[in-house]
Amino acid sequence: GKGPANQRLTNQGLKGAKYLERSLEINPDQEDLRGHLISLYLDHSMTLRAIPHFEVILKNQKSEKGFENPDFNFQYARCLLQMYRTDPKPNLAEKALFYSDLAYKSEKTNPQFSRVYAQSLFVNNLNQAASEIFSKGIYTQTDPEFYLNFGEAKFRSRDWEGAEKIWLIGCRLFPKNYSLLSRLVEYYIGTARPEAAKNILIWVENRNPGNPANLLIDIRYKRKLSNYASAWKSLERLKRQSCGTLANEAIWEEALLDFDLGKFSACAKILEQLVQMPNHKVDANLLKEKLAMNRSNKFEGMGQFSIAKRAIPFALAEN
Repeated sequence: GKGPANQRLTNQGLKGAKYLERSLEINPDQEDLRGHLISLYLDHSMTLRAIPHFEVILKNQKSEKGFENPDFNFQYARCLLQMYRTDPKPNLAEKALFYSDLAYKSEKTNPQFSRVYAQSLFVNNLNQAASEIFSKGIYTQTDPEFYLNFGEAKFRSRDWEGAEKIWLIGCRLFPKNYSLLSRLVEYYIGTARPEAAKNILIWVENRNPGNPANLLIDIRYKRKLSNYASAWKSLERLKRQSCGTLANEAIWEEALLDFDLGKFSACAKILEQLVQMPNHKVDANLLKEKLAMNRSNKFEGMGQFSIAKRAIPFALAEN
């Protein structure tokens, strides 16, 4: 959470970062201090502040074989992955893989190095290799994204049962993570098991009664089953109750419902808003491609597909 105690910790960490910055201005050759400063910035998701310090270290080393310190290879890969989440460019994914591979090879038993290496393999669509590395830390993770991506790597590798198992483990450990729960519902509907999907909805409502995010899963469940009228009712309730990230997800669901119902003009207006949002930039361009194709505008459709593919070609490789 973002309560007063956590805010104080954040302020203390950033105050420490200021002292380190001043120290490095006086003596820029203190590599250990620079590494500590990088860690502080990454712990507070201040990726852009960390990048210049990585570049200083690389420049001083004058080497194309990564950092001499394996921990810097790990931290830099971690930094690149954080940037990739908000701006999914292929060169960021490739660089993350290069540096995480160096870190992993230097200490294969290090769980942090393994995790970042597996994540780098995953975003580069090397799913079988990612699954093998993910599997080494399956019961030691405290991040729901680990289970979401591990299951997705299994799914892309056509290990359907393995994917389901990983997502179920993740949902039991993180019953309030709606990315995991939504993915499992989508999987059950895609494999013609609507009753299993319905059971997830019931379980979620029992575990998290009254949570507005329950409506998000309900919308996705009903939309996948073409129960559009009921999905719209849930969407209207979600829009009244949501804010922040959840409100953005509601906008995305509205675009999908408009598309499915043939409301192409309304869908197009929403997509213009969504292409500005990092979390749905690629998805929005792909939906714009489908929208253009449905309007018999193949030239525009291929243009939107190209935009999405430049951002993240790996996920589109099999489309």
